[in-house]
Amino acid sequence: MSSASRTTAILSKRLRTSSSRRALSTTSIVQNQSSSTSSSTWTRSLPEGSNPAYDASLIFLAQHSSSLLDKAERLRGQLSSVQDAELKSTVEIALKKTELEARIARPETRWLHENESGGQVAGEAEAGDKEALNVMAERRWRKMGKLDRLMERILTMNVVPDLVALPNPEIDMSVSFPTGSVSEAVPGDYLLPSQTLQQPKISLRAFTNDETEQLYTLVMVDPDLPDTERLSYKEYCHWIVPNIPISRNTTSIPASITASLDYVPPHPSPESPYHRYTLLLLRQPTPTLSSSDKEKGDKLDSSATTAFLPTTPQDRSNFNLREWMVENNFSTSPSDASSVKGIFMFREGGKGFGQKVGYKRTSKEWKEEERVVDGVWKEVWGRERAVYEKSPKEERFGYPVKY
Repeated sequence: MSSASRTTAILSKRLRTSSSRRALSTTSIVQNQSSSTSSSTWTRSLPEGSNPAYDASLIFLAQHSSSLLDKAERLRGQLSSVQDAELKSTVEIALKKTELEARIARPETRWLHENESGGQVAGEAEAGDKEALNVMAERRWRKMGKLDRLMERILTMNVVPDLVALPNPEIDMSVSFPTGSVSEAVPGDYLLPSQTLQQPKISLRAFTNDETEQLYTLVMVDPDLPDTERLSYKEYCHWIVPNIPISRNTTSIPASITASLDYVPPHPSPESPYHRYTLLLLRQPTPTLSSSDKEKGDKLDSSATTAFLPTTPQDRSNFNLREWMVENNFSTSPSDASSVKGIFMFREGGKGFGQKVGYKRTSKEWKEEERVVDGVWKEVWGRERAVYEKSPKEERFGYPVKY
């Protein structure tokens, strides 16, 4: 038997003998292939002995996991003798972290992480593996560029501060338009009106180990609707979906969730600059106690959220996201973005028709996109599409034509 096989066999034996000591057993951290849902799928990429480096890496992972299990056993032994509550809590946290890292060190868990899609595998994995996969997914999201690219786009394109204060996203939100052949949109990318006629599919990955569902509201806003009266821009509300339950196991918005404000497709005029269509996932406020409940001594769960229907704008074209968030208790002030747990933006319009795929104004494709926009304008506004042009210089710069 090779050294790699011996190490794996010894490790599996140690894990099997420890199963009777606790409910979340060390055995469940590294099991042999016949009893683990995750490891039954994983197999060696190379035959044993064909690549010494690969064999050595498996030995290293097995030994690393074994050392973490040794550490976990020592910490578990300390728990029984610790009397101080604060110290006991510290040891419990260290024990949980060590067990988690032992799971992450397993080749089986790493294989699951590399092959899961949108949290689907994590949702089907056993409880301990779910937690490990969630931690690995968050590390990849935060450290491998996806979150950095998202924040770079919303900052350089001035979504912050034009629309909302600087958020601290905690949920990975991916946007796709399956009917428009957009499998996964890139933050800040140009899309075409014909691609976004149907509401998007929202994929979610909440980086929490809490399986209790919290409620969120999804809002889609365009901050770049031309305001001809003020020679500026105003916000247009495209979509509001409240009471979306999200937990560690959530991968998408349930089909049973009903929008309080139906989706209106983007319909940018090609004469206007590009529009920054922004989707925000807002954590709903915690419930409040009445004065009579307080007198009774009732207490609230500060981590809970409450179901409610936020106000919907009577005029979509006069929407103000910051004021709406304050009005519905999503934030305490216009500069508060603490409830924004997910954010995404894409662009359309202006030079976007051509910048996306090289269309020219005289091309058949450009005319087709204009027809799509014209159709939405007639359906939503009940009139022909607005045609914009630059205002006279004296209006833009505020000085008279003649002195």
